[in-house]
Amino acid sequence: MKEADIIIMSQSCDLSLCNTTPLELVVACPVYPLYDSQEENPELENYSTIENILTERVPALHLLDKCPLDCMKNDYLIVDFRQIYSIPFNLVNDVIKKPKPDGA
Repeated sequence: MKEADIIIMSQSCDLSLCNTTPLELVVACPVYPLYDSQEENPELENYSTIENILTERVPALHLLDKCPLDCMKNDYLIVDFRQIYSIPFNLVNDVIKKPKPDGA
């Protein structure tokens, strides 16, 4: 199994452990730091491509703003809707409960 940075696309109410009909699968998409994405996707080095993403002219990609929270600081992230994963709910729950390494 490979670890990856993802964003959960399933509705939060469906993820609740109090839900009477819990999800079997959680929908997720990969996220990449904008500048790392430029290495893999050279077209992202072009400002007009980033502008097109910001103005929603590239429906397969979405730019997330920087996160200012101390516990989750990160730069701009690209969400890639071209890759959609279905992950077993129990696996997601196990990963969330897993102890985090120091500094994470």
